[in-house]
Amino acid sequence: MSSVEVKVRLGDREYSARVTPLGDRRYSVVVNGREFEVEIPAVSQAPSTPAAGTASSQAPKPSPTPTAPSPQP
Repeated sequence: MSSVEVKVRLGDREYSARVTPLGDRRYSVVVNGREFEVEIPAVSQAPSTPAAGTASSQAPKPSPTPTAPSPQP
C-alpha cells in the first residue's frame, strides 16, 4: 500500500510523519524513526447536536408570562 508524508503538530513542535494504511481503519505511522500502529474508530451514528455558540443553541427561551396575584375576598 502507498504511504503519505504528513506534518503533525504537537504543542509548539512540528514533526514529519509517514502514514501507511494497513486496512480496517488501522494505520502505520512512523515519526522520527519510531513506528506506531494506530486505529481510528468508526464514528458513532448518534444524532448530532448543535455546537455551543451556534445560533440555534443561543436562541432566547420564552419566559413565563407574569401573572398578577388574585384578589383575596
